[in-house]
Amino acid sequence: MLDFKLLKRIYNHEKHYKHKILIVYRRIKTLKSKLLICIFIAVIIFTGCIQEEQIAVQNEIPQINDNNAKIEPEPENIIEPEDTGTPLPEDEELDSLLFQGKWRSEVIEDRWDLIIFLDIEFDGESNPIVNFNYNTTSYYHPVWHAESREDSLYFTYNGDEWKTDCVIYLESKDVLICELSSLNFYGAPFDGNIKFERLSEDEEKEYDNVIVMPSDLSKIRLLREYDEYGAERYDVTFEYKFDERENMLDIIEKHNLDELVTGKSDAETAIALMKWLCGLYKHGNPPARPDNATPQIIMEFADNNGGTINCRYLSLVLAQLIRAYNIPAYHITCMPYEQPFDDCHVVVNFYSESLDRWVMLDPTYNLYLMDENDEMIGVEEFRDIIIAGGQLKPNGGAAYDGVEGSFEIRGYREYMAKNFIRLQRGTIMRYGSDDNDGWITLIPEKYMQNEAKNFSENHWENFMTSREDFWGR
Repeated sequence: MLDFKLLKRIYNHEKHYKHKILIVYRRIKTLKSKLLICIFIAVIIFTGCIQEEQIAVQNEIPQINDNNAKIEPEPENIIEPEDTGTPLPEDEELDSLLFQGKWRSEVIEDRWDLIIFLDIEFDGESNPIVNFNYNTTSYYHPVWHAESREDSLYFTYNGDEWKTDCVIYLESKDVLICELSSLNFYGAPFDGNIKFERLSEDEEKEYDNVIVMPSDLSKIRLLREYDEYGAERYDVTFEYKFDERENMLDIIEKHNLDELVTGKSDAETAIALMKWLCGLYKHGNPPARPDNATPQIIMEFADNNGGTINCRYLSLVLAQLIRAYNIPAYHITCMPYEQPFDDCHVVVNFYSESLDRWVMLDPTYNLYLMDENDEMIGVEEFRDIIIAGGQLKPNGGAAYDGVEGSFEIRGYREYMAKNFIRLQRGTIMRYGSDDNDGWITLIPEKYMQNEAKNFSENHWENFMTSREDFWGR
């Protein structure tokens, strides 16, 4: 349903008619709504022009009272701003004096505790230069477009389905309110207000915690620099609820999955389920994310996005499918050295009693790997083989999105070397969980002693350096 108050507010914040129509129009999904919004904007523009013309005419005609004396207009009522901090100045230096500086947003809890940092400067009297970053004050990124308004700043960044629009108002000299609207803000649509506070120099240093990959090392050489784990042991347990089958009977029955795995060993069952999933969905990065981690919601989301889903959700579905057949399995997030990062990868580890070993499955490539002895290997062994320079063999059906010849082991080895610095897994494996009940992150001892110091306290609580405890069943 159309929110006309919201649309009118957006319209009033836009400077040029063309931009107004584009900003509002891109939010509308159906043809009927698109026609309605075109009519709505046309009416506003038409009535706005009439009102402006009437005001101009009234201003030109002097008002006369009964005694033929000119009536002077009464001064407009001035509404004092709410006392929310240091009062705003009444001169015309509003933009440069108050918007300028560095700002930190409140924690956005429903976006993975995201914090936004803004750096606002002015070129001349009124041309704003806006840069931003997430979770760190280092390496600010320029926005695509920024402009001043009478009482606000407007800027936008990203394009197409990822486009984000921001209108910023001053609440006080040290507080900004940002009206942020995006079709894909950290994986999901967002439309709301975010509060920013002015950032002091000490606070800026506190959040300057970026970790950048060394430019003089290849991905594999960097992994070898950080190959060893620590000797400290940790008290951690892993629990499998095995409640997936009762919650996934609709999927199992609809797709005849019991028949698919009849007579197969546990390893053959897991591989068959991966092959089925890869035949149904392909890897991609739709401009949003599912509402939760249940296979039904993820699969419905993929169906609505051209049959594509990213590596995380492919692995979430696969791990739950495997557990539906009472086979221990979990998704594992493989992360790089740098923080923050632009790319990571998610795969599945499952335990095969028939093989007496853990085995890695990568549904992005319909892939499992074997060592030089043709034994299937898990994530732990995969990392060790990369570091040692050992031999890796992919299964015959490995391919990206089913395209024959699209998988190349050398490139995959390099890619996963990048993502084997930090490894994260959940502690409770149940239906619909995406590490919701707690998680731990395995990092090398050298990383713990150095780079980890730049992370926040909530990360430290989940770090460990014991491979024995992390890979415990």
